[in-house]
Amino acid sequence: MHIITGQIWADKKGFKRFLLKLIDKIIFMKSNFLLSDSQNQIKFLYNQGFYKYNIDCLHNGSISGVNTGSFNKSIKDKKNFLKKNLFSPNTKIILYVGRINYSKGILLLTEALKVLNRDFNYNCKLLLIGDDEINFNEILNNKYSDYKNDIILKSYTTNVKFYYSISDIFCLPSYREGFGLSVIEASSSELPVIISDIYGLNDSIVNMKTGIKFKSGNYEDLFLKIKYLLDNPDKMSELGRNGRNFVKNNYESKEVTKFLFNYISKLI
Repeated sequence: MHIITGQIWADKKGFKRFLLKLIDKIIFMKSNFLLSDSQNQIKFLYNQGFYKYNIDCLHNGSISGVNTGSFNKSIKDKKNFLKKNLFSPNTKIILYVGRINYSKGILLLTEALKVLNRDFNYNCKLLLIGDDEINFNEILNNKYSDYKNDIILKSYTTNVKFYYSISDIFCLPSYREGFGLSVIEASSSELPVIISDIYGLNDSIVNMKTGIKFKSGNYEDLFLKIKYLLDNPDKMSELGRNGRNFVKNNYESKEVTKFLFNYISKLI
């Protein structure tokens, strides 16, 4: 059994894309059973010439789902966090969780923050949680030194739920993704989410009901979507509430685990 979670060739071109697709086709051909972590990923693969393979979706999507009972929003924790870091009480925290690299759209998010704070005087902090694969601190020093104090970079932590609980908006501006577990984790914490309009993330939100999509690769559109939420706090709260209900109804970890257990049991 092979579990499919994102295609590394999705944002590649030319021979590199051809070669990586060929490797996937060989893997698919040699596998007896194929499971994808999202319905839209299956549609994408069929449109890319993988239509002869029988691919099942893992429950409604995602590999593990989310235990919504362990995620929450905490006004008290946020106040303590702002006070500890000497931030103004009206500071808005924009959160990203994932690997710190170019394919995740980190530079798009940094550019959007720069425009928000420089040109429109918003008081935002960008909180990045994840393993740094591109020496991001050096990029900040060379290109964004004036905004270094607005960006908090932390290595991946098992206490990531805390950072969901204190944030105001979650952004995942990736160029390619399998499913985007961090999106449904953020929704479980009642955060409004903003994602790039790529096939891998389509199943993780309902656009304008639990989150908002922006045009992939376009930092101006990303900035506008963040600005829209900051200017409409009621909409932020609505998306957050809807998002938590959406995850509870579709991606509870116990239901995903139950599906996978039953699927494997049938194979045995």
